[in-house]
Amino acid sequence: MKRVLLIFLVGCLLSSCQNGEASPTQPEEPMDVESEKLRLRTLKEMEWPKAYKEQDTVLLDRILGDDFQMITNEGEWSNKRKQLERIKQSAMDHDSFWYEIKRLEILENSTALLSDEITIEGTADSEFVQNYIN
Repeated sequence: MKRVLLIFLVGCLLSSCQNGEASPTQPEEPMDVESEKLRLRTLKEMEWPKAYKEQDTVLLDRILGDDFQMITNEGEWSNKRKQLERIKQSAMDHDSFWYEIKRLEILENSTALLSDEITIEGTADSEFVQNYIN
């Protein structure tokens, strides 16, 4: 079993953004923090693994903002372009792959801070695992 701790900085929340930018035509409404947390949990724990499992670059492109960054537990940085390339090149070849959210905080400026741990069970030296963490 391979565990990878990742830290994601989410630039804006789904309900307050369109195509990665706040919409100037929509009036600002108070944010329902619990609803946003639920949306982020669903996105991270269900949609994200689905994108990797199915090598769905369209879904992952929709999920990740253009300013997406991640840091692996080995200190490696990645971005949206690298993640899209990785899932195009490497099919998942292990038994299971899931995220456990360790921290989910929504700041007053509508920025979400999310850190999670990925658990990958199966072949530790698989091409997918090596490409995902390196």
